[in-house]
Amino acid sequence: MEVLISSLTSNGHKLTPQRLHIIKHLWRKVIIDNIDDLYVELRTIQHISWATLYSTIKLLHALGWLELRGNGHRGRYYRWIRKDFKAVGLC
Repeated sequence: MEVLISSLTSNGHKLTPQRLHIIKHLWRKVIIDNIDDLYVELRTIQHISWATLYSTIKLLHALGWLELRGNGHRGRYYRWIRKDFKAVGLC
């Protein structure tokens, strides 16, 4: 996760407490398939706006950390692309 955070800050993006909370929560998931349910999960822990959640997911997608997949029975969903850095010793 340190590589992800470093990637955000080195690209000039702010690491607000809300964005960090979202990233930590997303990091524990393999697939992000329902943003509305994710929003409800996050809201029970900390005040986060829907716009902040959505823009963070879009940012991670734009930076190549998440990919948008599917149109099958699951519908559209995001999954991590660059999450497993342990194999190359970056985490």
